[in-house]
Amino acid sequence: MIDWEKKKKLRVIYENKDFIAFEPFASRVSYETRIFPKKHAANFESLSKKERRHLSETLIVSLKKLKKALDDPDYNFFIHTAPAKDGVDGHYHWHIEILPKTSIWAGLELGTGIEVVAISPEEAAKSLKKA
Repeated sequence: MIDWEKKKKLRVIYENKDFIAFEPFASRVSYETRIFPKKHAANFESLSKKERRHLSETLIVSLKKLKKALDDPDYNFFIHTAPAKDGVDGHYHWHIEILPKTSIWAGLELGTGIEVVAISPEEAAKSLKKA
């Protein structure tokens, strides 16, 4: 997924040496943003000091872009990491998911569980790149 996004550059909003932030192809909400380490790692807690600085930079830039483009929205963010255990889960790639609150769920969403995305990830990325 990271290689595809880097190649196409349609949904990438920021990247540095160690991390990339983009609007995922199948976003669950408008302006959903995900941050991935470029180097495969299963666990968030395995970051080096330099990688933590680069992650902080990527998270700050991404949140500032959302703030500017969406007039300081409320948001939730989650760190998805492999469970702590003996050994390493080699298949999982940890990441951060940012879900801005751009709408209020109503009848369709509450009644069906279907989430409505009002803007394509490509259009959201264009907006965020300018912010």
